[in-house]
Amino acid sequence: DTKTLKFLVTGKGTNVTKIQNSNLRIYRCYYLDCINPTTPPPPESVERPLNGNSSNDQSLQNVTRKRWSVSSDWEGKGPPEEGQDVVIPSSWWMIYDTDMVGLGNVMVYGVLEFSNESDVRLGAKNIIVLGGKLVVGSKEEPINNTKAHILLTGNRDDTDAQVDGLRIIGS
Repeated sequence: DTKTLKFLVTGKGTNVTKIQNSNLRIYRCYYLDCINPTTPPPPESVERPLNGNSSNDQSLQNVTRKRWSVSSDWEGKGPPEEGQDVVIPSSWWMIYDTDMVGLGNVMVYGVLEFSNESDVRLGAKNIIVLGGKLVVGSKEEPINNTKAHILLTGNRDDTDAQVDGLRIIGS
């Protein structure tokens, strides 16, 4: 089905009429007034808060340690369910300590750390880290006797996995 689109391109002092065949791409707008939200700043900490809100270290004042498997850590919503998108805010340090597949997009603005206490598996369409961190082991606490599995099921042609015009591949 072909449609005609007429548009005007202006230049300094020129007035030229020209018929030009063009390929038109249509994009769905997901944001209010089609303006992409700004990316929140990354957490300032480089160390994991020991428990709850840390009050000893100024850089950790606004970072809260949470566990994926603890319902109350999801601020009344409970852990995400299959098919849902997930957002880890910049004020969260989320310890992933469960086995879950079938999630939608996982947007990490804060920290998503895989537990080294037991084998864990996270399956999502895409995991998109925007200013945050994805942590799987560290020098101080390496993953030795456990496994962290990440299963990305996204499709490279998905338009819902674009951030600031850049495509994030999760397949």
